[in-house]
Amino acid sequence: MIDRVAEGSGVGARRTGTRLSLPDPYMDVSARNRRRTSLIGSERAEARDPERNARQAREQVPEQDPERVQQALFQQPTGVRGRAEAGFTLIEIMVVVVILGILGALIVPNVISRPDDARVQRASADVRAIANALELYRMDNGNYPSNDQGLDALVSEPSGYPEARRWNPEGYLGKMPMDPWDEPYLYYNEGRSYDVYTFGADRKEGGESYDADIRYSDL
Repeated sequence: MIDRVAEGSGVGARRTGTRLSLPDPYMDVSARNRRRTSLIGSERAEARDPERNARQAREQVPEQDPERVQQALFQQPTGVRGRAEAGFTLIEIMVVVVILGILGALIVPNVISRPDDARVQRASADVRAIANALELYRMDNGNYPSNDQGLDALVSEPSGYPEARRWNPEGYLGKMPMDPWDEPYLYYNEGRSYDVYTFGADRKEGGESYDADIRYSDL
C-alpha cells in the first residue's frame, strides 16, 4: 500500500520513499505492547506446565545432608547420655536386690506347693466320681458292692454275693483310676453305708497336710 501524504498533513510526519513511517514515540508504544503480550503468553504457558513449575521449585530449595538430619534426630541430650553411661549406683542395686528377695519369699513357696495342691484336688475329685458310680450301682442292683467284690464291680460285672442282678452292661465307670500317688483307691462297705479313700502322699493311714487321708466321708 502506498501512502501519499501532503505536506503539513501531520505534525512531525516525514516521508521515506513512498511509505510513511511513524514517529519514534508511537514505535516505543508498539514495542512495549508486543513485550507485554509476550510476557503474558509466557506466564500462561508456565501455568499450563505444572511439572515444570514443581521442578523449578525443587531446584530453588537447598538440599540438606541426610547424615546430618539423622544425627540430629537420634542425638540424645547430654544429661541423659551421661547418666546412661554412668550406670546404676550401689544404693539402687541394693534396693533391687531387696525387692527381688521379698518377691522370692512370697512367690517361691506357692509355686513349690502348687503340684501338691493339684494332687489333693485331683484325689478329691476322683473320690467323688467313684461315690457317684456306687450310688448308680445301688440304684440298679439294690445294694453296694461287697468288700470282696470291691470297686472292680463298677467296671466289670461282679460275681459272688450279693448278686448284681441288673448290672449295667456299659458299666458305671469306664476305667478305675489310680490316685495321684500311683496307688489304688480303697473301699470299705459297712452294709448300708460305705467309704472311698486314699492315704495321701505318705501312702499310710493318718498324717497331716498333704499326707492326710482323703476320704469321701470327710468331703
